[in-house]
Amino acid sequence: MNILIVDDDPGCREMLHSHLNRNHEVSLLTNGHNALALLADDEHDFDVILLDIHMPRLNGAKLMEVLNEWKNLRGRFIIMSGMPNIEHVRNLPNVRAVLRKPFQMTTLDAMLNATS
Repeated sequence: MNILIVDDDPGCREMLHSHLNRNHEVSLLTNGHNALALLADDEHDFDVILLDIHMPRLNGAKLMEVLNEWKNLRGRFIIMSGMPNIEHVRNLPNVRAVLRKPFQMTTLDAMLNATS
């Protein structure tokens, strides 16, 4: 599975990369602007995008607003956040799961298996 991780927290990015890189192809981005540019390319081949909802500048919620207007958006999103009250994003198109930080890697693995 080809996974894109978009999170401004370097510790979280590294932890996710270290765990997922064993069995998946993993790419890392630090903010929504970079994710928007990468996902705008029709040639991207990400199966799952792990997206932090709270980031500076272009946060995950705003990024999802922009992406939801795209008719050709591929990829399934798992939204991550340490903040309460993020359930509203669950109903957005392409959102497959909401993962509250901190979380167990086994929970993430189960979500990934369910989206494949």
